Amino acid sequence: MLFFMCGTFRFTARITELMTVLKELNAGKYERTMVSQQERDAEIAEKPILVPGSGQIINRDNIIKFDHTPLATPNGDLLIRDLTFEVRSGTNVLVCGPNGCGKSSLFRVLGELWPLFGGSLTKPERGKLFYVPQ
Repeated sequence: MLFFMCGTFRFTARITELMTVLKELNAGKYERTMVSQQERDAEIAEKPILVPGSGQIINRDNIIKFDHTPLATPNGDLLIRDLTFEVRSGTNVLVCGPNGCGKSSLFRVLGELWPLFGGSLTKPERGKLFYVPQ
């Protein structure tokens, strides 16, 4: 019976944590928790000024290209300082990495769900690019 009670407590604690995070999100507060304190301190010391919408989107078929583009969340949490890569049509790419490194964020920026904070993004126009969610 004690084991059951411990399991119930753990479940209740996780539900309470989820409810707290959802309330904070509704209030506009978002904090990455997958980053260590040491990484967070280094990020604060070198954090560039990010302005949403300051990047340039170029519509062109058969290419996806990030050129000196910072990858950041809508509230300005910097995930990647300077992203530069190019993928031409017909090329296979696997995006992988640990939790919180920016994999999904990359596609949110590519789909124009999140703002571009600098640099340039070359991609096919809306309606010509198809996304398959994870």
